[in-house]
Amino acid sequence: MLMVLPLLITACGGGGGIRPDGTTSGVPVGTEGADENPDRPIAGEDTLTIKIVGEGTDATAYPVSPAGYIQFPYLDLVRVEGLTPSEIKNLIENRLIKEGYFVQPQLLVTAAYQERYAHVLGAVGRPGLVPLRGEKKLDILDVISYAGGTTRLARDKVEYTHDGVTESLSLDKLKRAGPDSRIYVQPGDVIEVKETLF
Repeated sequence: MLMVLPLLITACGGGGGIRPDGTTSGVPVGTEGADENPDRPIAGEDTLTIKIVGEGTDATAYPVSPAGYIQFPYLDLVRVEGLTPSEIKNLIENRLIKEGYFVQPQLLVTAAYQERYAHVLGAVGRPGLVPLRGEKKLDILDVISYAGGTTRLARDKVEYTHDGVTESLSLDKLKRAGPDSRIYVQPGDVIEVKETLF
C-alpha cells in the first residue's frame, strides 16, 4: 500500500491469520495495524527506491544486501540496515553535501519491505505465521506470545527448527533464561509447542 508522506513508502506482505476472536483477518498473525508504522527500520533484502529531485532521472531501485548495504552513486556503499527511510534520506543528503557532490540535494525515498515470518505450530492460541519486522528482535517466547500464548494442552517442550536443524527445548528453562541466553528467532524458523498426549 502506498502512503504519501514527506517520504513515499510502501509495505509489502502476504499470508493469512486468525484474530483473537477467531475471525479470519486475511493477514498473518500480528500484522493488524502494520500500516501504523510505515517508516520502520530497513533490513537486509528490503528494497529502497531513491530519486534525487531535479536531476531529471527516474527513481532507481536499490536492493539492500543481506549485510545491510546499498550501492549508491557518488557514495559507493552506504549502510542502511537499522535506519528508517527518513533517516536514510537525511544520511545520504548530508553525505552528498559533505563530499561536495551537491549543495542542497533533495531526495525522495520509497521503501519496499520484504516481510519475514516465523511459523508457530502446536499448542498455541493462534497457530500460523508471526511477522518479524526488524524494528525489534523477538526471542522464542516473544513469538509464542504473539501467536496467542500456550494453551492448557501445552507440554514443557518446544521444538525449534532453524536452518533445517531441530532442537528440543524446555519452556520452563526458556522462561528462566537470562538475557544472554535468549534465542532470537530468524525468518523461516519453525516453533512447535508440543501438546500433551492425554
